[in-house]
Amino acid sequence: RPHYTERRNRIQYQIKWNKRFYKVIVIIAYFFVALCLLNSWEYITARTGSIWRAVRHSTFQIEPLLGRIIGLMQNMIPVAFFASFGMWLCNPIKTNRNAVFLLIPPLFMVLLLSNRGDWFYIIITTALMVIYIKKPSNQTIVKVGVTGVIVILIIFIISSFDKFSNAWTNLDKFDKLSKFFFVYFEGPPIAFIEWLENGIEHTNGAYTFRFLYAVFNKIFTEIEVVDTVQPFITVNGISTNVYTSLQWYAHDFGIVWVFVVEIFLGIFYGKIYKNIRKYQPSLFSIILLSMLLYPIVNQFFDDKIFSIFSIWIQRIFWLYLFTETRLCIREYACVQNKSAL
Repeated sequence: RPHYTERRNRIQYQIKWNKRFYKVIVIIAYFFVALCLLNSWEYITARTGSIWRAVRHSTFQIEPLLGRIIGLMQNMIPVAFFASFGMWLCNPIKTNRNAVFLLIPPLFMVLLLSNRGDWFYIIITTALMVIYIKKPSNQTIVKVGVTGVIVILIIFIISSFDKFSNAWTNLDKFDKLSKFFFVYFEGPPIAFIEWLENGIEHTNGAYTFRFLYAVFNKIFTEIEVVDTVQPFITVNGISTNVYTSLQWYAHDFGIVWVFVVEIFLGIFYGKIYKNIRKYQPSLFSIILLSMLLYPIVNQFFDDKIFSIFSIWIQRIFWLYLFTETRLCIREYACVQNKSAL
């Protein structure tokens, strides 16, 4: 780990992939691309509509083993891309730049297989990595933020027309667009209040600790594990199951539990943020915080922390493997600390 030597100097590492291991990662990633293309080619060529819908529809017909492999790659490849992108930002050499571009096609296949939430997760993570590593001016950060919001809104609108192409067919495009925005940007808090007023039966931790319930269900005995897809209710004549993340926590022990969970998350995120504010933070910490800020943004819609906790375990495992082990190489160099002069 980098450390101080003298007040005027510091030790800084230049990070890059271990070439031997990176080749293995690339081979696996492109094998995944070929596998997905073979599995979905019939749907891409035979069906009308977008490639996104065709590829996602093909996953409904696959064998369980193939589905597990695809699920594994959907977690590994984005994290490998984040690691490559972070190495390039820290050490902008040609090798690191090429490593980023080589992983773009597999990442694009992951996007085709994923829902829109994962698209926003990848966009937000990469944008935050640039901010944390490059430390641009506040004016630049605002520009990046505004651009990011515009890009996300454009993606949301285009993908909504594709996702809901068979819904509200009697409405014109403007009315459809207003429905999209209501479902996702106005409806969640209203739906949460209506759900809360209907009276709820507390589940004693089945939602917040869903991952543990699932583990006990597999190892020890059959325990009911709650579904990550919540039931639909009708709000202002529109069917929705988007309630904000508050519904996920309140399901367990009521509103008081919401405050307990949010305080815990605040402490957890605060510790990670303090870690990257150190003089020489690790690439692992920077990418981890960048990745974990997406579920905080998404809390307005639903929970993406406890409901998919097993996925976060996989992502953190891959991140540690790619940045804190021999899969990457750190070359140390003594750099003059100008601020100490």
